[in-house]
Amino acid sequence: MKHGDLPETSVDAYRAVAMEFNALYTHFAKDCGLSASEYWSLLLLYQGNVSTQCEICKRLPLNRQTISAAFKLLRKKGLVELEPLPNDQRQKQAILTRSGQQFADTCISHLSEVERQAWLKLPLEERASLTRLTRKYAGLLRQALQDHDTAESSQGRSSL
Repeated sequence: MKHGDLPETSVDAYRAVAMEFNALYTHFAKDCGLSASEYWSLLLLYQGNVSTQCEICKRLPLNRQTISAAFKLLRKKGLVELEPLPNDQRQKQAILTRSGQQFADTCISHLSEVERQAWLKLPLEERASLTRLTRKYAGLLRQALQDHDTAESSQGRSSL
């Protein structure tokens, strides 16, 4: 069954849309010559939201090994450098190189503009509702997963 055949009120329909978003961003990343994990890591660095691989792991649904592999490729491509943090030599600060900054100025800025154009085609009220409801669902799902893990743990089973 294609997601167009699913009732709009089903969790399967929502999951199909979420997968469609994932596919869109993965396709765009590949068009830029990046994996999805490289793209999201570069985006976070470019936006200035994070400075270490550990911070990126906390923001993305990716494990340390995946982020480490992404950074290895970003370094090999000359887009990122890793330098020890002044206050903690064990942690490395990720810094965009000059070519990494230029790459992000082109590739990431382009997608941001495409996103902005598509976003602004939604009426203001729909944009607010989409953000609010997606955030609400994420919170409810997070709580349901925590409740499930707690129930599993109290029954002596290993959690997810």
